[in-house]
Amino acid sequence: MTETRSTCPYCGVGCGVIIASDGERITGVRGDPEHPANRGRLCSKGSTLHLTASPVVLQTQRLRQPQGRAERGAALQSLGWDEAEARVAQQLLRIRAEHGPQAIGFYLSGQLLTEDYQAFNKLARGVIGTPHIDSNSRLCMSSAVAGYKQSLGADAPPTCYEDLELADCLFIAGANPAWAHPVLFRRIEAARAARPASKLIVVDPRRSESAELADLHLAIRPGSDVALFHGLLHACIWEGWVNEGFIARHTRGFEALKALVREHTPRRAAHACGVPESQILQAAQWFARAGATLSLYCMGLNQSSQGTAKNSALINLHLATGQIGRPGAGPFSLTGQPNAMGGRETGGMATLLPGHRDPADPADREAVARLWGVPALPGPGHTAVALFEAAARGEIKALWIVCTNPAHSMPDQALVREALRRCELVVLQEAFAGTATAAFADVLLPASTWGEKEGTVTNSERRISRVRAAVAPPGEARADWRIARDIGRRLEARLRPGQASLLAWESPEALWREHREATRGRDLDITGLSYALLEQAPRQWPCPQGRGSGQARLYEDGVFATADGRARFIAVPDVAPAEALDARHPFALNSGRLRDQWHGMSRSGRVAALFGHVGAPRLGLAPQDIARRGLKAGELVRVRSRRGELVVPLEEDATLGPQQASLPMHWGSEYLSGVDARGQVLPGVNALTQPVACAQSRQPELKFAAVAVEPVALPWRVFGGAWVVAARAEALRDALRGLMAQAPYGCVLPVPAEDGALQGWQIEAAFDAPPAPEWLATLVAALGLQAVGALRYADPRRGQRRLLRLSGGEAQAWLQALLRVGERRGGRCDGDWLDALWLERAPVAPLGSRLLAPDLADAPPASPASPQVCQCFAVREDRIRACLSSHAALAPAPRLQALQRELRCGTQCGSCLPALRRLNQALDATSPP
Repeated sequence: MTETRSTCPYCGVGCGVIIASDGERITGVRGDPEHPANRGRLCSKGSTLHLTASPVVLQTQRLRQPQGRAERGAALQSLGWDEAEARVAQQLLRIRAEHGPQAIGFYLSGQLLTEDYQAFNKLARGVIGTPHIDSNSRLCMSSAVAGYKQSLGADAPPTCYEDLELADCLFIAGANPAWAHPVLFRRIEAARAARPASKLIVVDPRRSESAELADLHLAIRPGSDVALFHGLLHACIWEGWVNEGFIARHTRGFEALKALVREHTPRRAAHACGVPESQILQAAQWFARAGATLSLYCMGLNQSSQGTAKNSALINLHLATGQIGRPGAGPFSLTGQPNAMGGRETGGMATLLPGHRDPADPADREAVARLWGVPALPGPGHTAVALFEAAARGEIKALWIVCTNPAHSMPDQALVREALRRCELVVLQEAFAGTATAAFADVLLPASTWGEKEGTVTNSERRISRVRAAVAPPGEARADWRIARDIGRRLEARLRPGQASLLAWESPEALWREHREATRGRDLDITGLSYALLEQAPRQWPCPQGRGSGQARLYEDGVFATADGRARFIAVPDVAPAEALDARHPFALNSGRLRDQWHGMSRSGRVAALFGHVGAPRLGLAPQDIARRGLKAGELVRVRSRRGELVVPLEEDATLGPQQASLPMHWGSEYLSGVDARGQVLPGVNALTQPVACAQSRQPELKFAAVAVEPVALPWRVFGGAWVVAARAEALRDALRGLMAQAPYGCVLPVPAEDGALQGWQIEAAFDAPPAPEWLATLVAALGLQAVGALRYADPRRGQRRLLRLSGGEAQAWLQALLRVGERRGGRCDGDWLDALWLERAPVAPLGSRLLAPDLADAPPASPASPQVCQCFAVREDRIRACLSSHAALAPAPRLQALQRELRCGTQCGSCLPALRRLNQALDATSPP
């Protein structure tokens, strides 16, 4: 058995992992105890990484060889690499010759390695000459970039993870690290236990898992962040809590900001935000008067039409109170992707050049052109939303998409899909099969991924870590940088004949050395680093030549990265979200995250066990809104925005305030879809979101969409599922997804299994009338229920239908496949009690003929499985409640310790600790005095 040190490919915490392999396949993963980012901890996603590289996934769910279509709409056919490269190169050359280099666009990913970014940036700008190269990091971090640059002078988080332990006050705004960055949240929990006098303030419209731990939760109205920050600053000024010495010595622009916030009293902020004035005053006092205040923020601030303003308004608070440039203090933007930072460093975005340079600056363009050995570079290009808008207009003719899934993740999916259809060439370079974007691709290029790649990534605290390969990639998959290089060299043969190649790399290290040189003398200078040093341990930047180690914190000398060394106060007015709530669209939709899933689930969705915590999409509304609107939890509702609609089940969510709605961003058309009255396919949650972007960062407002929620009459329901051998799972999944997109409501999901021998897939669908016989016949065949041996029950008069296939011996027989069709009445469907039996693979022999008998008044209750709370040890809520009840006599703290001792939940990654604390507290609330 071989162990290989590498880095987790999920969020921006940058956890070190140790990969176990037998030389041919990855067999396990654990946290690296020597990595400073995680100290051996992993979250539920990271600890199951090896399952994304299982033999089944490698054989059936990875792209293993190049594929292409003879024409649009045709089936994909296998290609050799030589043919695939030639086809892409020829089409790019044709489009460039006919329409110019600006007709070609690249859309990259924060999951690429720094070396991959370097290759694609040089290919796009240096060889092809297009300015249009952007990244899905535009959707998550660009407002943080713009905020840092305009306030502090550089895109450089000035803090580090150690500050979590050193802060006297922690201020979390627009982030839920308990779920989105759980390894960091474990450090926060430990720091609070060690320093109980420290304060935690959480700003979030929802009572999130992070807010549950807070000393003060500011449950502001969605979009009112700037109003809150201005109110806090007003209080600090009025009460004399600002650091006038720091302001005088190290900043500019305070008088203009002071004049702006003069009218933003805490009372006015309380009215705008919907929180008590006393809470704003308390938060201001804790923030300003603490020995050291650290703020953490993420998508709640960034994904906004005022994203840059929100970032800068928060940084204003740090500057005004002097809470920056020292241990435990400063504004800390949490990165959403594993190498969004590396993409920013290499200039792999339309508004950046390598080394934190600006393509709008002629001197910066000239400097990079000189480094690369090209005559000139183009200026700024289209950012993500603008790139797809230009493609929809017919201006962008070719899109090369790398390691991302815009047909899921981009806002305004109707426009995005029209853009992909209108392009003359769509190239998708991807590791995993079956993403929504693959359906629009003319050429698919198979890429290597985690466990198979060599290179580097940079995490949220500016720490560069090595990514190492433990095994070879499956089939003919290749490293992303190599694919860019090889196609680029074919282009060079026509565009730069007889000249030395710009893409003369034979290893990732060669690419990294080029990147390193671009940082010389810059704020992110890493000329003091080498692959050899990174082999020893991860390092932070800046680390210029001659310095032995990186710099943990920035601006400790009070000198900022501006021309005069002074930070800038940014006087930004409070502006409402781009969309207003009205009578037609009375709810503010927030697209949040789930604990055990990540982004579009291209990777995490391969692990059925990760669906155990939240197994299906649900729209959350506050209980009072459900009652007021005459809706019913558990029923289907239509969610409608000004751009699109979606049908989804409704659930009560007591963490939400009035007029708030929540639907996790993970549910794209691979899992949640349907067809509307016009025959248009409903493309998942981002059918609803808006493309309006922040003017400075060009980051779209994914966190706020005005929507209507209304009941929908779809009484005819279908549930089908089958457990199949792994080799059949992909075909079953694809068949169910095709059927899902033909129903007004459809949802297709994998089913968690205790063993990997069988895989389960299920479909739920709803219709306004009995489903068409052809649709049902296709579903019957997909589930394998058309063959001899299937058990059948039908009631033509009532339209009820039930098909079953049993597996196992007579006494231990279980449902291998199930299909039920019928009209929902009184909140129940005929045979719905069978669903749980199929899901659990429970013995059904004792039920005998009842399996096919029509349901009567004494039908068994439809009892879904208890939700899984602890992913690491597969512990469900019912077991946790029973264990806590058995220790009801204990005080809460020792009772929780007894639970962890007996069931082990919460002792590994700790992601379930907020839920455990909630269940523990609920026991006291329900116990008699």
